[in-house]
Amino acid sequence: GIISIRKVLKDSELVGIITNMKSLPTLPAIYLKLRELLNSDESSIKDIANLISADFSLSSKILQLVNSSFFSVMKRITDIHQAISLLGFDIIKDLILSIHLFEQVDDELLKQFKLNELWIHSVSVAAIAKYIALDSGFNNEQAEACFIAGLLHDIGRLILVKQMPHSYALSIEKARNEQISISEAEYFYYGVSHSEIVAYLTSIWGFSHQIVNACFLHHNPTLYNDRSLSITVIIYLANNIHHHLNEGIDLMTFVNIYNEDLDKELIEELKLTEKLNAYIEYFNQNPVSVFNLY
Repeated sequence: GIISIRKVLKDSELVGIITNMKSLPTLPAIYLKLRELLNSDESSIKDIANLISADFSLSSKILQLVNSSFFSVMKRITDIHQAISLLGFDIIKDLILSIHLFEQVDDELLKQFKLNELWIHSVSVAAIAKYIALDSGFNNEQAEACFIAGLLHDIGRLILVKQMPHSYALSIEKARNEQISISEAEYFYYGVSHSEIVAYLTSIWGFSHQIVNACFLHHNPTLYNDRSLSITVIIYLANNIHHHLNEGIDLMTFVNIYNEDLDKELIEELKLTEKLNAYIEYFNQNPVSVFNLY
């Protein structure tokens, strides 16, 4: 799988299209500093909490998120130190990256494209993916990789809105009018889809190949004949479950433009049919409630 992705990401025409986009996002300074602290044996939870607390806007958003029913904490969390103890360094670090990416987008665009829907979708897919991973016997590290991939899987769409709002509005309209997937509409306008963009970015940002893979293949998990219950398949399932849960709800700009059919053959092969129904039932009764950040 990773060889094929490297080949895709080295495709000069594709890389040309992506790198010609103006101002591709870079990793924020605070994220890089956090990564440095996490890799150092010297640093303590206090150092990390101090770094995040120094950015008031960011720390208040993280506390809001931790206290939303999304993380179902029993008592109100009032400081970053508690939040880190509760969620772990990696999840905090990757929430910071996600918040930063959304904050790069102009307020007008956030409203026009209802990007709050994309935020809700990303965080929900992250939560559902982590739940499925733990339920399937994955260890904590793998479950957190599922959370991160879920959080980032649709970031390519955010980039396209930011870079080319006019044509992206047209691609949403095309997908809706012609009943085609948003990826097909993106190929029509850009020669590239949000999946390649997120794979390219997560790859140059140094994420693990499993996360790059899962982001790249979140619409097409069997492209490279991997038919095991991998992080890629979990992101695919979590993405589909969130689409399914929102069929009757007005998340029309980003989540439910056009729902692709689930790969039933893969689901049967992995003996997941009953599980999938159970997950849908579970999240229907225990919806992932994400506070509205945007």
